Amino acid sequence: MYEEFLSKVSILQTLDEWERLTVADSLEPIQFEDGEIVVKQGDPGDDFFIIVEGNGIVYQKTSELPQAVEVDTLGPGNYFGEIALLCNRPRVATVIAKGTLKCVKMDRARFERVLGPIQDILKRNIPRYNSVIRLDQLRAAAAASSNNQANNNNNNNNHNTNSNDEESFH
Repeated sequence: MYEEFLSKVSILQTLDEWERLTVADSLEPIQFEDGEIVVKQGDPGDDFFIIVEGNGIVYQKTSELPQAVEVDTLGPGNYFGEIALLCNRPRVATVIAKGTLKCVKMDRARFERVLGPIQDILKRNIPRYNSVIRLDQLRAAAAASSNNQANNNNNNNNHNTNSNDEESFH
C-alpha cells in the first residue's frame, strides 16, 4: 500500500524494492488532529513515524532554554522517532500536529528487524540532527533575548519620559 510513497522517503531510497515492501508491510497508519501531541520530549520512544500527509511542528527545550522552542516543521516524507529507538533513550523533542497529520508508524521490534540495513545511516545522521536543533535553538534564544532587551529599553525609556513629565508638572 505504501511502496510508492516509501520510494520517495530519502532514508529509504537506498533500499531494494523487496526491502521497501517489507517496510511497507510493517507500517501501521495513524492520524493526529490539530494541536495533538504525537511524541513528547522526555517520554520513552517506542515508535518510528513517517509523515504521509500534513505537518508536524518540532519543539525542543534544553537546560539553556527551559521554555520549548519551535525548531523545525516536518512534512510528507519526513520521519522522526528514530533517535529514541536507535539510542534507546527518551524522546529528544516534542512533535505536535499542525492541522490533520497522517503518519505511518513502526514499533521498536519491527523497526529493529525491518530497518536493519539503514540503521547505520540513521545513526550517522544523529549528530547532524542534534547540531541543527541546537543551532536553531541558539538562534531563537538570541532573537528572544534581543526582543526582551529592546522591550526593556523601551520600557526604561517610557519610564524615564514619564518621570521627566512628572517632574515638569511639579
